[in-house]
Amino acid sequence: FRWAPNTRPRITLLEITPPNPTRLDELVPSYDAIDYDGHTVHIAAFWRHNGAQLPIQPTLPTGNFVRGDVIDLTLQAQDSAGGVGRLDGVPVIELMERRPGLVDQPFDVG
Repeated sequence: FRWAPNTRPRITLLEITPPNPTRLDELVPSYDAIDYDGHTVHIAAFWRHNGAQLPIQPTLPTGNFVRGDVIDLTLQAQDSAGGVGRLDGVPVIELMERRPGLVDQPFDVG
């Protein structure tokens, strides 16, 4: 009988695009994860809208969001040996609205 310990996978990078989203933008995370044991890693994205859990999905499509809504993201990495690592409650954005007539100038409405 031989027992080999399993280390949890780690999420090492998270970026969300676009960097200054409005309620009309789909949010797309890109991330890097590593498993020091060499196992295959699967990532699940848990989005929250004003604290309420949304369905698990890799991106957050445009929706019924309004100015001032807060979106955050938890990533869960699971390796093929059952190890689980999380990057919890990353505040992604407070939705911004574009000023009328200024197409490319988002501003914070916080």
